[in-house]
Amino acid sequence: MEQLARRIASGLTDPCQPSFCAACVLRLSYVFNSGDTKANLRTLRTSHHDFYNRIMIFITTERPEEDRASLEGNLRATVLSCAHRSSHNPESEKGILATARLLEATTLSLIHFIHDCLCDSMRMVKTQAFSRHGLWPSSKEDILPRGPGPSCGMLVHWFAKLPDANVFRTFCSIFLICDEMQGALLEEDRRMRFVRAICGHLDYAVEDHMRFPEQTMNDDSQAAFSRLQDLTILLQSLKLKADLEALIRGLENRLLGSLDRAMEVLGELGEEDMKHRLASVALIVHGIAGTPFPDIPASLRLNALEEALQLGDIFGGAQALIQTNAELRICAAPNCSRPEHELGKKLLVCSSCKVVRYCSRECQKEHWSKGLRPHKLVCSRIKNILAVTSIDAEPSAFAAACRAANIGADDLGVINDGLNNRVNGEGADKPRSISRVMKDAILEDEEHRALADKIKQRLLRDFGPRAR
Repeated sequence: MEQLARRIASGLTDPCQPSFCAACVLRLSYVFNSGDTKANLRTLRTSHHDFYNRIMIFITTERPEEDRASLEGNLRATVLSCAHRSSHNPESEKGILATARLLEATTLSLIHFIHDCLCDSMRMVKTQAFSRHGLWPSSKEDILPRGPGPSCGMLVHWFAKLPDANVFRTFCSIFLICDEMQGALLEEDRRMRFVRAICGHLDYAVEDHMRFPEQTMNDDSQAAFSRLQDLTILLQSLKLKADLEALIRGLENRLLGSLDRAMEVLGELGEEDMKHRLASVALIVHGIAGTPFPDIPASLRLNALEEALQLGDIFGGAQALIQTNAELRICAAPNCSRPEHELGKKLLVCSSCKVVRYCSRECQKEHWSKGLRPHKLVCSRIKNILAVTSIDAEPSAFAAACRAANIGADDLGVINDGLNNRVNGEGADKPRSISRVMKDAILEDEEHRALADKIKQRLLRDFGPRAR
């Protein structure tokens, strides 16, 4: 396996005139997956950084149309002239030489190796800290070798061209790990291609589903469902991390149409959790589009109230937010957000709440009293909670301790607004309090008053008169 990986890496030295064999790439994939995949992955990530780096350079190299046609011929020629052709699987080689889009097929095979790496190291999503044990990737430069702009451009190109689950997951992982992707995605032509690609993939998955009887679950129908699942994860990530308003500007109605069709299919499949997730994205898109609340489809209005009802246990929500922020190794100052790995030393932790961290005293002072959500509003409330319970306590014990200490809905609302804004990003959709969702719904949606009353009763149960 290692010798094969070195040979492919050598053939990737010049991304414009590569000399690697596409059939050998398939053979490496077979060898990798037929053995101990965990051990094989660690071996490649430890000793074969060039292999991964050159794959990323290859798939992010921009190519004019005429260069792609030339590269197709070159890839076929290298298969026929490969010195190790005797080790090729004859059927695989035949398929490679017969495919009309060899560049796309080969790129997809290479992306699968990157996918395995990034999914194996998803801890980076939370910590933004790369491995200290020499595992690839060792930096953002490994993932975005040509810089955020050019790398993002070709990643969007392959995302649009290759309707494959591993491509979706790889893009999602890169987006979450590399914050620079957020700004790079907003370039006008790039964002339009990206959002249209999302809509196209949603529509394609729906069409795939419609081609098969509901009771038939074959490989094709399973692939259609998996595509919807991966797109749901990606849209959830965009909702949390991206400037969604800037990203989808001018394409709101196009995206809403695709979301509506996808939610209908998920409802038919009984996949209520995925449908609920897409509904939360659709609600935000309606908000960006300026749709009046009464004009939003009834199912989405109901989804908003159900979400609020589930958040009735906002002790659990506050606990999860405090836990997430305690794990983040990113400066909490809104105008900084430097990750710990860039500093080469540990971040400073707030001595009062012991949850949020900063890269410098200056950032800590700046965040304490300035901005829309100064930390002093949140800090004392977190401190009061952690004085009576632990963030790792059982949820029921956490809630009981908060109630006994007279922690009120307003306190938890401030924590939710301050910490959620940090997790979601300054430009992300700002969370609304439960009472705001409830009041909006009651004022404008008589049809769902009964559900809104349930929310009110839940708040009164947990907080008594303080919930009003």
